[in-house]
Amino acid sequence: MECGQGIRFQSFNALPEMPVRLYWTAGKSIWFPVNRHPEIEIQYIRHSHGEYLVDGVRTPFWPNSLLVFPPYITHSRHIDPGIYIKSVGLVFSFKLLQRETPALKVADLPRCTRLSMDEGVRVESLMRLISKEIQDRTDNWRDNVIRALGFLAVLISRWRGREKSWPKPNPAVQKATAYIEAHYAENITLPAMASHLNMSPTHLSRVFNREIRMGIRAYVIQQRIAEAARLLQEKEEHKIEWVARSVGYRDYRLFYRHFTQFLGKSPVEYRPHFMKPLTATKKSGLCR
Repeated sequence: MECGQGIRFQSFNALPEMPVRLYWTAGKSIWFPVNRHPEIEIQYIRHSHGEYLVDGVRTPFWPNSLLVFPPYITHSRHIDPGIYIKSVGLVFSFKLLQRETPALKVADLPRCTRLSMDEGVRVESLMRLISKEIQDRTDNWRDNVIRALGFLAVLISRWRGREKSWPKPNPAVQKATAYIEAHYAENITLPAMASHLNMSPTHLSRVFNREIRMGIRAYVIQQRIAEAARLLQEKEEHKIEWVARSVGYRDYRLFYRHFTQFLGKSPVEYRPHFMKPLTATKKSGLCR
């Protein structure tokens, strides 16, 4: 396993009634886990270039990029080794905005936008304001967080006309990823999948690796772990063994190993991370 060098990683979790998470990353050789959650996620890439894998589609980003991921969208960040990155992420329930901006919808926010330096500073400043309110918890801090979230969402919606077009997925790969997302909890085999898609196993494997930059088996595991992470957050009444079986694992030890490899935390560590009222500032290297 390799650890990122010179990484600064900070995460703040609000109370359960204020589901807002913020995190900053800075350093080289940072591995980012796959994510899929019920909240909306906003990523501001201040410095770096690379790509996100968004529901099986490779989406490039550049310095001063702003990306918006709607709820339940599977996404993971991919950066070449040695590339420096500095970014800030914000994850929150869009329902928090219903009072301040009831007419605003998730679809109103552009998915990928290139910002000017001034616009990037405004976005990052608002995110820092939100994190400070959550940390300090002074009078009316919840109202202040909601107002800042609403202002940020409205600001981003104004940039919709400048939205970068998302790359068009390869039709064969799109069918393959849709098949995996529908059957990830089953025992998926390459021959059966290729037969279902009317393709040869060799061609399917080659095209999938070229477009997704990972093998089919790795993509299946990624989908299983993303769903497991969501269930651990939302189904607190169920045991971890139930979560493992629900996403297709019959061997708990294998599930435990895959989960830890993909998310950097074991399932046992991951669930309390989201159930704690407040997570203290953490500075550490993220390993893979």
